[in-house]
Amino acid sequence: AALLICSSGLCIREAEDDEGNITYAATSVTLFSEMLKLSLALVITLTSDAPRQKIDARTAAYFLPGAVGYLAVNNVRYFMLEQVNPGLMAIVWNLKICVIGLLYALPPFRRAFTRFQWAGAGLLVVGSTLAEVSQWGATDEFGQSNTGGTLGLEVVAGALVLTSASAVATEYAYKVTDLPLSRQNVILYTYGCLLNLLTALVWRSLEGQSSVPFTRGFTAWTWAVVAAQAASGYAIGALLKYVDAIGQVFADVIAMLITVTVSTLLFDLDMNFLYA
Repeated sequence: AALLICSSGLCIREAEDDEGNITYAATSVTLFSEMLKLSLALVITLTSDAPRQKIDARTAAYFLPGAVGYLAVNNVRYFMLEQVNPGLMAIVWNLKICVIGLLYALPPFRRAFTRFQWAGAGLLVVGSTLAEVSQWGATDEFGQSNTGGTLGLEVVAGALVLTSASAVATEYAYKVTDLPLSRQNVILYTYGCLLNLLTALVWRSLEGQSSVPFTRGFTAWTWAVVAAQAASGYAIGALLKYVDAIGQVFADVIAMLITVTVSTLLFDLDMNFLYA
């Protein structure tokens, strides 16, 4: 799961053009990724020997909040990685454990973190803050700020809250509905396909690009983004169902180590004393 998570962000950065810009429509990539995930879920469901339980409206409704949240997070992710260095993003992204801890304390989970867990979260906040401070003023090969400036930080902060809430809502849906993972994913990714298709159509209309192919600006790296997003999304779903949202954060931490190493070598991340 960690390898898939880190490959997604790195592929997005590698898919930029020579000036560091995204030439494809992020909504199209997210749509194709959701379609690939739905196709995988359907294949597993149709080839599985598991009994075919009926999916009622109430069961399907459990997955809607998470699907709406991930709709926003998955589409704004491209903007964030265009603005913020992937290595720095991987570290700051782990702050969602604090938001998840607060959400777990609320119904229906009512799971309180222990003092040691909050102490660990506090250390992560300190470390992420130092990593952020260490990159102020540093730029990549395109002359862009590694931190994305004030706007980049604001967008990342909002996305942190949204992705944490989406993870907790989706975990609850996975665990409260008595269905195999593949059938649960059919529900979740059907929502994903419909919501992202609607978003892509509206966005194309607003941009005056209704007649432009969905694959405009796609390269081999863009298709790699589609595949990586689909694979990491499916892996995260398995973590939420069989472990919990904290397990996903642990996978993010491992992915962070890989992403930081690659970003230092390829994307001009400033590996200074504060960052280390």
